[in-house]
Amino acid sequence: MAALNKSTDAEKLHIQAVELSVKILGAEHPHTIVRKSNCALIYKDLGKYKEAEELEKQVLQSRKRLLGEEHPDTLINMGNIATTYSILGKNEEAEKLEVQVLDVLTRTLGEEHPSTVHAMANLADSFSHLKKYSEAEKLQIQVHDLRKRIFGEEHLNTKSALTRLAVTQRILSNNIRAQDSDKLTSQPPSDIPSAQPAENHDSSNTKQKKIIQNWLRRVKHFFNAK
Repeated sequence: MAALNKSTDAEKLHIQAVELSVKILGAEHPHTIVRKSNCALIYKDLGKYKEAEELEKQVLQSRKRLLGEEHPDTLINMGNIATTYSILGKNEEAEKLEVQVLDVLTRTLGEEHPSTVHAMANLADSFSHLKKYSEAEKLQIQVHDLRKRIFGEEHLNTKSALTRLAVTQRILSNNIRAQDSDKLTSQPPSDIPSAQPAENHDSSNTKQKKIIQNWLRRVKHFFNAK
């Protein structure tokens, strides 16, 4: 309860700081943008993800205009919004942002930079949320290999990457088994004749009985006539 009260107090202080900064410095002053970003983090801590999303969008627009799309602060903000999107279930929007972030970081920092690898892992998570498990697996293999090279096998980040990869591979394996099972159960072997409905058998037997009875009557009539 005390922690919640502190978070609520922090929220009020950050909102006041943003409002004052907008009034005195302007909406796009660097200090105002930083305060908005901090306030968005407080909203996330309180589970107010819609409010966080709105502020993060404002921050992103300002940073793109002032710093450019490839500035580190802009990319960090894009990553923050992508996380918020994921929490809100907006996985396609998260994927689009994470693809952009990864592309820029790969070009500017290189594939083996820790920030690039982190962005790669985030995109793999989005692929998993969208059930794009094959794409997720490819990235997770890269992330594990890179982290093993950068941090070593025993590092927590490396172990985390291996765990995520194992989960994805298990899902893919289960999906393959399920598909094979569906094929076996949905297509009966061609050499086994399909069963006829019971009423067809009854109808056929009744007809045969009538034919035999008629033939016997004709035979009896023939002998009686003689």
